[in-house]
Order: sequence, then C-alpha cells, then structure tokens
Amino acid sequence: PGDPAGMNAALTCVKRGHEAILVEKEGELGGWLRFTDRDPLKYDLRCYKDFLIRRVQNENIKLMLNTEVTDELLATISPDAIFVATGSSAAAPTFIKGWEKAYHAADMYFHPEIVKGDTCVMLGGGLVGIEAALSLAKRFRPSVIRGNACAYNIAPLRTAVICDQRNDFARA
Repeated sequence: PGDPAGMNAALTCVKRGHEAILVEKEGELGGWLRFTDRDPLKYDLRCYKDFLIRRVQNENIKLMLNTEVTDELLATISPDAIFVATGSSAAAPTFIKGWEKAYHAADMYFHPEIVKGDTCVMLGGGLVGIEAALSLAKRFRPSVIRGNACAYNIAPLRTAVICDQRNDFARA
C-alpha cells in the first residue's frame, strides 16, 4: 500500500510507537498520485505526494518495494496487524458500445503512447475529465469534454470545448 492511504497508515503506526512495514508491489511509492509527475497542472498534489514519500523515507518504516504480499511473506513477517490499502480502480462505461477501447484518464499519464490520432474524446465533464482534457490539449491536441459541464472558467481556452449533453454520446 504505497498509495497515500497506505503511507498515512504507516506514518500513524510509527507515530503511535509501533513498527511499520510498508509493502508495495510497484517500484515506487505514490499510487495513483504518481500521475502528478507528468501533469504540470497538478503541482500542489505532486507536492503532497512527494511530502508523504519524504516523510515515509525519513521515519523508521521498513519499505519493501517491488514486493507482492503473499501468504509466505506474511508468515515470514508475522505481523500483529495488517492494513490493506489496495488503491482504487476506474469505473468502466460498459453502457457505451466500444467501451473496451477506452482508457481511464490517468492512463494517458502512465502510458502516453495510447494517445493516437487527431481527436480525443473525454467522456465525463467532471474535474478529472476537464483536467485530463486540458493536459491533452497542452501536450497533444484539442480535446472535447462530454458529460455534465462543470462551472470552471475555461472559456478563454480555445483548446477545450465543454458540452452539456447528459448521456448523449451519439453526437460528437
């Protein structure tokens, strides 16, 4: 659980006088917040992620990166308690034909090669959709945001179009 929840749990355990072992299957801490390393719009969130990582590294927390939690590992460590912070997963728009070809907005940060062609369509005009579209517009191409339009002042930007067409995915 090298995401913010897992790091905070480990920090709280150490603060309360317990030994903490943080096991993370990836090679680095941060969880989903690692995308902030690739998005200049997320400076404050990146600072928070980096702050948590520094705190974990500066405390007496045993860090096990690139490690999957298995029965054998648990038998070896023999912990008194286990905190499970498995992160989150994206919801899939299964009601849209061809949804299996879609990506979660965060995927464009971790795998920029998935952004192909001249047009990207963001389904969802919430904060994640708008910020992903703005990031795409800065890096690659104009973006269209579909879904509930949010009341953000992005009118001066020529690269983002906000459409308030709830559940109307047939028109582009």
